[in-house]
Amino acid sequence: MASAAILGISGLAVIVTLVWVLTVRPEWPIRIVAVIGILLVPTLGLWSVRMARAEDRAARLSGQEPSTE
Repeated sequence: MASAAILGISGLAVIVTLVWVLTVRPEWPIRIVAVIGILLVPTLGLWSVRMARAEDRAARLSGQEPSTE
């Protein structure tokens, strides 16, 4: 549970930083990369949560304990 909190806080920090870059930097290529990053960070976070839940569900159905790594 602690790792989820750390990942959530770090993801939020990355998004805040990218929003700052988006508002401060005048160059369009940098702004485009920032927008892509703003969209990519939550997407990857949600994808990793779905993968972890699927692995946990598969381990429970097979009778194995999920790993704590």
